[in-house]
Amino acid sequence: MFYQTFRPLTIAELDNEVVKERLKSILTNPPIAHAFLLTGPKGTGKTTSARLLAKALNCQNPDTTKGYPEPCTTCDHCQAIQKGTSPDIFEIDGASHRKIETIREIIEQIHFPPLSCQYKVYIIDEVHMLTTEAFNALLKTLEEPPAHAIFILATTEFDKVPATIRSRCTLITVPAAKPEDIRRMINRISNHTKTSLSEEVQKEIITFSDSSFRDATKLVEEMSTVDSDKKTVSQLMGGDANTEDLLQLLIKKDRIALQDKIEALVNRGANFTVILEQLLTKAHTRLKEKTAGAETREHLKLIKLLQQAYKEQRFTPIPSLPLELVFIEYCLS
Repeated sequence: MFYQTFRPLTIAELDNEVVKERLKSILTNPPIAHAFLLTGPKGTGKTTSARLLAKALNCQNPDTTKGYPEPCTTCDHCQAIQKGTSPDIFEIDGASHRKIETIREIIEQIHFPPLSCQYKVYIIDEVHMLTTEAFNALLKTLEEPPAHAIFILATTEFDKVPATIRSRCTLITVPAAKPEDIRRMINRISNHTKTSLSEEVQKEIITFSDSSFRDATKLVEEMSTVDSDKKTVSQLMGGDANTEDLLQLLIKKDRIALQDKIEALVNRGANFTVILEQLLTKAHTRLKEKTAGAETREHLKLIKLLQQAYKEQRFTPIPSLPLELVFIEYCLS
């Protein structure tokens, strides 16, 4: 998978310029904090940034000619961290290891010194998923951590992390990927794979990625398996034709056909944020063509439902759910 294969190996390779400069600042302004909290949307490089910070802090031969300690990527510590085999770097998924037992295990062994690295680093992803008991246990550790231990917490839900935890961490805000950041990433991967994507395809990847490096990388990978001169990203993701089909089925209130269409889009890996944007655009265009009457009122109702679904899209754990709810509510009206 491209997202795993072509993760940045150095801070200089980070595609998010804001995070890159933040990490440089942290590394060049000691003392190093004992806890960090990375917060930002999904797919924007929080875990990658956490690993790079762990690598920079433990690299045996950092390159300091750039004004900050850049990981060399070749020493034993860098190699082990890159392969996920370092005995001193621990990655924990807060969503699947959310109970207090996980934190207790950390507490039991955190006071032992590192086996090889300078620092033991604990990366806890989706930290907001921890239980209250787990957070309370973590708080005690953050209040009095051993000098050799560093915590790097990552979350997509900053407000769900207790204020007591947030106050003991150095904040690293990871913003959504900008178009120029995604274009930089596309070019970086293209250099590795010795391939090139047309300007049109790059623009479509930026549009369909929904400001996510992970989604953009998936699209680059998918486009690398087809003839990009004959197939566009829009066609690969479902495209305007499918959006027009959805709108027609909505207007007809054909629930069975709509559900079949959604299932096909889910199986194809379609981006439902983009689909909602396209549906809103098409519905708005049709509204402007109407002047009055029952049909206009129906379009207004549909646009309001689509607008609400678009607002809810970023918070849903099931990408297709907001659009499915639109279909059900509109068809029942």
